[in-house]
Amino acid sequence: MKTATSPTVSAIGTRLVPCDLITPPVHLAGHNHPFKRIELEVRPITCTTILRKILPIAAILFCLCSSQVFAEDVPSSEQIANWRKAADKGNAEALFSLGVCYDQGAGVKQDKAEAAMWYRKAAELGHVIAQNNLGFCYANGQGVPKNEVEAVKWFHKSAEQGNAMSQYKLGTIYAFGEGVPKDEVEGAKSY
Repeated sequence: MKTATSPTVSAIGTRLVPCDLITPPVHLAGHNHPFKRIELEVRPITCTTILRKILPIAAILFCLCSSQVFAEDVPSSEQIANWRKAADKGNAEALFSLGVCYDQGAGVKQDKAEAAMWYRKAAELGHVIAQNNLGFCYANGQGVPKNEVEAVKWFHKSAEQGNAMSQYKLGTIYAFGEGVPKDEVEGAKSY
């Protein structure tokens, strides 16, 4: 006789699968064996279905990882002055860091337009996270007029360099048709 702890297993093709992972175990009257044959209903899974399940968790993780954060170590005025000198020489990392300062109001007065300007300068030099952040500026109309076409352009540039945040954002943009025609196949490619 079966106990509650023994797993029920199903033969699917040539593989044995614990039924407990697929369906609640069913005890057949008069049958005292650990295997059963079941019919599985196969439902197509779309990007939209997947996104509805993972989007809340992914959104939280995305927000936590979307940009450089000055949590406890707010840059000093000396550090900001050094970044300005380096930025004047075209240093992409310094340009990006100034963008983060203005974006978050870290060591300077918060100014989203100024942040977008610094992100743009760094992004044009190929700074991958600045490209991502500039995409967010355009997607949300922060510091620049909202422009979904520009947002997609900058997310693409960042994603092409392997930035996972931009790849994720492009996936959601295409899967939900945010400023572009809805295209779940293109969305799936971006993830």
